[in-house]
Amino acid sequence: MELLVQLFFICTFMSLEAKTETVEELTQKYANTMVACAHQYKPTSEDVTKMQNKQVPEGESAKCMLACVYRATGMMDANGMLDVEHVKKITEEHFSGEPEKLTRANQFNDACKVVNEQAVSDGNKGCERAALIFKCSVEQAPLHDFI
Repeated sequence: MELLVQLFFICTFMSLEAKTETVEELTQKYANTMVACAHQYKPTSEDVTKMQNKQVPEGESAKCMLACVYRATGMMDANGMLDVEHVKKITEEHFSGEPEKLTRANQFNDACKVVNEQAVSDGNKGCERAALIFKCSVEQAPLHDFI
């Protein structure tokens, strides 16, 4: 589970709103959120293994767990969409003094905003879109030096 926590944090840490907190504090908050969402949605061990291996989970419970985490961290809005503007705002706050990182973070965010244009069958529930966000994050993070 530790690898899963690290992967989720790396892919979405910039959506957390506590700029003055340390990375360790943010990681712990994120881990707590993920554990709470996992208790609520109970993903299978197969899906957890897939996520640990940077693969999109197939089960609805795992996808809904992702949506829970993304909503709790402000990355996904109430309509089940990637909240591009909120993520951009938080990214700018976190990297305001580091222009190179800010540029890479904005490129990463821009690369994943296309998930909002993809059709999903669960509407504002957000589970399918959360899987798309996860997939995009896993694919784009290494391209923008976030792993």
